[in-house]
Amino acid sequence: MKTLLLSIILTSFANLSTHAQNHLAQEAFDAYWNSLSEDNNTYSQQKIEQEKREIQKVRKLIHESIRQELAEVKELSGDLLTNFAVIEDHFHQEFEKLGLSYTHYANSDRKSDIALESWVDNHTNMILKHKLSHAEEEINNFYDRNH
Repeated sequence: MKTLLLSIILTSFANLSTHAQNHLAQEAFDAYWNSLSEDNNTYSQQKIEQEKREIQKVRKLIHESIRQELAEVKELSGDLLTNFAVIEDHFHQEFEKLGLSYTHYANSDRKSDIALESWVDNHTNMILKHKLSHAEEEINNFYDRNH
């Protein structure tokens, strides 16, 4: 009888011990899994932040490049009377590359309303805005494709 009682107690204890071990193992697994998930989230956030910084660098380089392209017009604008024909030729080429139509100053209905300086500034800004907009679109498309 003592043996049977001892056997029952040991079996019960073994079952409790196995249950406790399984519970502890499950808790350990859950903790491990959660830490992996947190590490993955942290890594993902870090990667996203790194990509954002890289996109900002690219954006800055593109913007600077576009502004540099238009520096020639700015330089030529120092003597508009001498260089206006060259500037208009540049505008015509740039507008054509951008798929826009360009009306020469001499053919414009607004030439009596607008000074040469304003004409150059307006058209330079139009080119700049169009190119920057196109660059932003390209950056966004590239960024979206890679996510």
